[in-house]
Amino acid sequence: MTIKSTSIFTLSTFCFVFCMMITQSYGQEWEKMNNTIFTRNHGIGFAIDGYGYILTGGSSETDETNFHSRDFHRYDPVTDTWEKLDYDGTSRGYGIGAVWDGLLYFGFGLDNNFGLLNDLWSWDPTTNTFTELPSCPCEGRTHPAFVTMDNKVYVGMGGGSGGNLGDWWQYDIETQVWTQKAGMPGNRHHPYMFVIEDDIYVGSGHRTTWFKYDVETDSWTQIADLDDRVAGTQFSYGGRGYALSGTDNFHDNLATGEFWQYIPEIDSWIELEPHPGQSRWAPSSFIIDGYVYIVSGWTANPSVEEYEVYRYLLAESPTGTEEEWSDFQQSPFDIYPNPATEFINIDYNIDPSKVSSLQIFDASSKMVFEKKEAVQQIELDQFVSGSYWIYMTVGDKRIRKQFVKQ
Repeated sequence: MTIKSTSIFTLSTFCFVFCMMITQSYGQEWEKMNNTIFTRNHGIGFAIDGYGYILTGGSSETDETNFHSRDFHRYDPVTDTWEKLDYDGTSRGYGIGAVWDGLLYFGFGLDNNFGLLNDLWSWDPTTNTFTELPSCPCEGRTHPAFVTMDNKVYVGMGGGSGGNLGDWWQYDIETQVWTQKAGMPGNRHHPYMFVIEDDIYVGSGHRTTWFKYDVETDSWTQIADLDDRVAGTQFSYGGRGYALSGTDNFHDNLATGEFWQYIPEIDSWIELEPHPGQSRWAPSSFIIDGYVYIVSGWTANPSVEEYEVYRYLLAESPTGTEEEWSDFQQSPFDIYPNPATEFINIDYNIDPSKVSSLQIFDASSKMVFEKKEAVQQIELDQFVSGSYWIYMTVGDKRIRKQFVKQ
């Protein structure tokens, strides 16, 4: 497991982490699914109501008059099959989109005449209705950053007619009003982006730098760098951000399908199991039932657009049932400090004798600690940096909390 952080490690810490990297195995395995019935780069990938979708994108399978396609496909995870849907909207390559409140919002990219787009659309899966919304009063662009949060769409960066852009815009879904916000430091195109709780994270895109955008203060703060990369896919899940696959600064494929997890509590990147094969340029992804699916994209050696689909279990927690705090008058236990370095303390708000089990699982669902009784302190010297779940069993209930080892 590789860790990238803004923190400065001592030599002893490095040696300890290196030894742990050798002796421990992290990450789930990627699972091969059925091939797609299409190939695509820069497809808009998303999931709604248990189905995955890929909308538009570029493909060498289309003829010269439709290089930027109108194709629309739906994936059923139960049958592991794809179905082509009807879409008669704008042919689009290098576009982007995100879901909010059960609707897809999408736009931008290039039309079939290679014209730069600044449009915005929504799609309602319940009525199969595409609705054109007010266009951004900004320059048209290819593959910008694009996220949805709190009934807003945020978009910026990308490639414009004069080069890379750094502006940042907010679209209010309720009022249908666009507002320009503070631009991000460092112009870039095809960056990675995701939302964690109340903050937006954007980075890479022919640069190594990453920044966190605070909506309330309309300001950007630099966070831990990730290696220079471009044209991958990204998402957030369980309070973590993820950057998956992509190419280097020269659009050459990486040796592996690199997979990185960002932990905001310690401002660090942790490398997870790469997807099979070399990396992919401009793949799509979506999440269904805790699995992330990587779809399509392009590899250079040999030069091929991918039919193969893989999925990876984002193990937020191990298999089992967790009860909500509402089942108790107050939280059954509290953890401190969090983040922690040397140990965690456990304060019990219930009778400790009622605790029949304490278990700790790492981010890959591997159990790394277990006691059949309540304990008040757990030493962390055998834990590598990362996020963990502590599970407490009380009677017939299983309660969890998350902590971070720095």
